[in-house]
Amino acid sequence: MKYPSKIYAESLLEVSEKKPQAEILRNFLRLVRKNGDFSKLPKILYDFKKLYNKKHGIKEVKMEMAREDKNIVHQIKEI
Repeated sequence: MKYPSKIYAESLLEVSEKKPQAEILRNFLRLVRKNGDFSKLPKILYDFKKLYNKKHGIKEVKMEMAREDKNIVHQIKEI
């Protein structure tokens, strides 16, 4: 049965805090393959990352600089 990637991501997020990670991933991948949705895995992981970051208050930032300044890069990594 085909499910949207967001459903998989929400389910993975819900159980990821309850069991050991290796067991969860093994069972999750088995389920995705069984349902014929393995090709959706990149989108599932993308959705999972977005949901996880939102739940834990993590902001993702992309920064581009014309020239690399090691001082600035070091300061940003500390944030």
